[in-house]
Amino acid sequence: TEDAKERLLALKETGDGFLIAEKDLTIRGPGELTGVKQSGYARLTIADLARDFSVMLKARQDVTALLEKDPGLIRPENTAVREILAKKVDNFERYLDSG
Repeated sequence: TEDAKERLLALKETGDGFLIAEKDLTIRGPGELTGVKQSGYARLTIADLARDFSVMLKARQDVTALLEKDPGLIRPENTAVREILAKKVDNFERYLDSG
């Protein structure tokens, strides 16, 4: 297939495993984040895992810092965040409890 040719070309052009993995991610897609599908394109509303990876890493760092300061998101300045996440994320309380 054309995808297979692109993947083989990436192997031919570099021995850098990170570049090969990045190319593979771009070609095949990341698959499901919470499911079992290992390829295909995730249905993220506002982001692309390959293109926006650095932004997502920064967001993860920010969330980690926020949760270190306020693990239950109970401070007054974080109640809006808590309310939005509770509406958007199934079993949101479980994520807070799991650390």
